Amino acid sequence: MPKGRLPKPYPKTRMNKVERAWIAGIYEGEGCLSQHKRDGQWAIAINMSDEDVINRIKETVGFGKVSRPYAHKNHKLTWYYTIHSRAEIHAFIANILPWLGTRRRENAQRFLDWYETKGHYND
Repeated sequence: MPKGRLPKPYPKTRMNKVERAWIAGIYEGEGCLSQHKRDGQWAIAINMSDEDVINRIKETVGFGKVSRPYAHKNHKLTWYYTIHSRAEIHAFIANILPWLGTRRRENAQRFLDWYETKGHYND
């Protein structure tokens, strides 16, 4: 995909513009997109101590997984929202890309470039 061109939003989600901007803001502050060095798999993770917000993210996006809370020593319980499916990561990024800052947008573009050349063949 040429740089600067937005992917089409995935039809599986019905987020409106305000919800997309809200999710992008949460992702900017609490989320990450990473590619595992061992197996090359991509993942999105958002973690925070607010269970209600994590559940609302999943409900709003329409896919992904909420994990049980993790108890860090001397910290609040942390809830995780994760996406591991390449197609769903693509959908997530497609819906929030216009609201991302430079650093997160560059990382998202790295995934989109990879997805267009390699990733979508195995979905």
